Parts: sequence; structure tokens; C-alpha cells
Amino acid sequence: MFTLFLLEIKKWRWRRYVVAFLFLQLGILLSLLQTYLYIYVGGHRESLDIFDVVEYHGVSTTLIFSAFLVRQLIIKEYENKTMDVLFTYPLPRQQLFLVKGIIIFMFTFILTFILMVTGFLFIYILDMNFAVIPPPFIHDAVSYSQITTFVILSLSTAGSAFIPLFIATWKHSTSSMMTTAVILAFIIGSDINGFVIISYMFFPITLGLIGMILFYHAWKQVAYTDVSF
Repeated sequence: MFTLFLLEIKKWRWRRYVVAFLFLQLGILLSLLQTYLYIYVGGHRESLDIFDVVEYHGVSTTLIFSAFLVRQLIIKEYENKTMDVLFTYPLPRQQLFLVKGIIIFMFTFILTFILMVTGFLFIYILDMNFAVIPPPFIHDAVSYSQITTFVILSLSTAGSAFIPLFIATWKHSTSSMMTTAVILAFIIGSDINGFVIISYMFFPITLGLIGMILFYHAWKQVAYTDVSF
């Protein structure tokens, strides 16, 4: 299966994804700078948790971006009938599907983690010069617990990326998949009277587990069910 994994990696032009990632990173850093200036210029030090913003940008961006990756790796191959050709190879359908799922999971995990860490470091370096965020808070944030939070959120986001995939295979619609990804990003970043969903790990973890269960269901079905778009 490892050989199949390497072949799948080589098959796609990953350079365009790297370029897209760099643009995403630049856009997130500009957005974080705008948020930081909102705190710095407006004096809204108590009204906003900048690290919730960092986490939300990383999670929401990769949820939507991973939906495009799902479309390229799986949905587009069904649309172009190349998946049907792959299924004629002397390899189990489930193995081919699993390899693509592993690639999506790994890519989403790594992208989410990098976006959050770089966003955090960006804010930390800014605050070393302007000292907007209270010192105990910014220094306490630099800890193993913060890295652990980033890892858990990245894993949860990678699992959540399979929810749009399941919706796409269920509804046989790419637009439904993209809509689901946007809705998930909106839900995770929701602020209900000061109750920020992403700051409570239970919710992202639950979404991640639901995504893994749905992927397992799709993985079982692909062995004997044809999907068309």
C-alpha cells in the first residue's frame, strides 16, 4: 500500500497546492495583522481573544481548502471516469480509496498545524514589539499545552474534512460538498453571546470523530457500490 501511496503523491501536481498554501498563509497573516491593529489602535484588549482567532483561521481555512483537495483526489476522478479505470486494476477498491483518504487526512493535518503555528508566532513577534496583549497571557500561551491544542485541533480538522466527502458521495453533488465545508467552518467559528465554539475542544473533536466514522462508512460502501457524479 505504501507504493500505491507514493504513486498517488507523484500523480498530482502538488506545486500548485504549495503555491495556493503560500497565498492562504499570506492572507491569514494579513487578517491577523488587521485583528491585532484592531486591538492595538482601538484599545479592545478585553473584547477579543487573539488566539481563538489564530485557531479559527487555521481550522476554517483548511476545512474549505481540503474540500477542494477532496474534489481533485476523489470526486474529479469519478466525474472523469478515471476512478472506474483504477477499479479495474488488480487491487482492492477499498485500498485505493483508503490511500486517497490518508493523503487528504495528512495534508489537512499538516496544513492546519502550520497555519496555526505560523499565525501564533506572527502574533507573538508583533507583541514583542508593541506589547498590546497582557504579558502574563502572551507568555503563558507559549507552552506545551498550546502546542498540544494545535495538534488536537489539527487532528480534529483532518477528521472533519471527511464530512464534506460523505455528503458529496451521498448527494452525488460537488456543490453540496463545498456548501457543507463552508457551513462547518462557520459553525466552528461561531460566537454565541461570548460562547466561542472553537475554544471548547469537545466540539472540534466531536466533529473530527464524526468525520472519521463517515469515512469508514464510505470506505465500506465503496467495495460494492458505484458512485456517479
